[in-house]
Amino acid sequence: MEHQTQHSLSDIIKHLPLLQNYAHKLLILEKLECVIKKHLDPEFAKHCRVANLQNGILILTTTSVVWNHKLRFQKVDLLRKLRSEKKWCFIKSIKNIVQVSLLYSLKSTSQKTNKNDSFRLSTESSECIIKCADQIAHLNLSQALYRLARHTRFYNKSSSFVVDD
Repeated sequence: MEHQTQHSLSDIIKHLPLLQNYAHKLLILEKLECVIKKHLDPEFAKHCRVANLQNGILILTTTSVVWNHKLRFQKVDLLRKLRSEKKWCFIKSIKNIVQVSLLYSLKSTSQKTNKNDSFRLSTESSECIIKCADQIAHLNLSQALYRLARHTRFYNKSSSFVVDD
């Protein structure tokens, strides 16, 4: 009989520096999202999300051009409020972009969607997941990550990774 060892996600992450970095960055982005939501009007906050924080540039996404336009007028004040907090004083600027798929993903969390209409990962995210899966010795977890990586917008069935479903 085959013996299976169960590992918690935190145990697996401890052994993979790449995943540790992503998990740490995700925690920072989540904390920043909470801070930003606190400084925005609740209705506006529903249409604005933290996308990234890179080299001191905070990237925010909005669900439409209208919300993006409103964010342009609030950026200076929001940046001033963030810089007033010691933890976020390193933020140099805010860049805002429209991400229509964000609106779709917000709606899909409250509605049942067709499998073909579901949200897809970016190619970069998929490649990152594949790199992580390549480093994992635990067969079930690595196969699950490969399956997840297939959810890219540009998935090619002739890709180099193979998963037994």
